[in-house]
Amino acid sequence: MKPGNTRSTLRLVSRAARIINQNRILYMKLYDNGVVKAVVRGDSGALYIVVLDTRTLNARCSCPHFKYNGTCKHTYALRLRYLSHLRRNIQLSKKDANSKPLRVLRTKKT
Repeated sequence: MKPGNTRSTLRLVSRAARIINQNRILYMKLYDNGVVKAVVRGDSGALYIVVLDTRTLNARCSCPHFKYNGTCKHTYALRLRYLSHLRRNIQLSKKDANSKPLRVLRTKKT
């Protein structure tokens, strides 16, 4: 599957969504330098290391498919999961920004 082929890309995205829905991203950590590292369980049960640069969304994976094709469902799964995480945080920020200011509660002097 070449990354430029629309049909191949859609297939990868579909498989990536299945990885996410099956909770097969077992570990994900964001580092200060903007890199996300994850452990993803493959269909066979094998564990793969996926590294994502959040500034460019370039990713690499330790699976054989990535080695030969330069892309794989594991890298797409991590990209989707990361973007979903960003979207949730942006929605929370907007919600907080639009919320009413807190009232100051006054206590009685004793």
